[in-house]
Amino acid sequence: MALSRRTPWMLAASVALVLLLALNWQKLALSLAISSAPGRPSLLNDAQWGKPDTAIAFNHRFGSGSSEAALMQWLAANHFEIDRRSHVANLSVNGGVCGEKVAVTWTATNGTIDHNRAVVSEAGCL
Repeated sequence: MALSRRTPWMLAASVALVLLLALNWQKLALSLAISSAPGRPSLLNDAQWGKPDTAIAFNHRFGSGSSEAALMQWLAANHFEIDRRSHVANLSVNGGVCGEKVAVTWTATNGTIDHNRAVVSEAGCL
């Protein structure tokens, strides 16, 4: 049985790939973990760290006069830890190289939001 002229090159390429993976498995695992971890909710994509006024999409959707029940549903759907009594919700998310903490606070009267605040901040970097 004769070997193809490409067989030695394919074998060498396969061995090189296995060596590359073996030498870099930790970096590859970390990259995969970072890229697959959930990020901040899309309504907060425009928010800048420590600047609540930059969460324009969030403020538009849940601003003064909007439904507190709708905010509660959105917070629950996005996996926030909600303290309804103190009107605070928190979420820790992957922000790429640095983790992020999202804190949402609000006031409401009879189920209608009077004021809200969404602050994204750094929660530790690699």
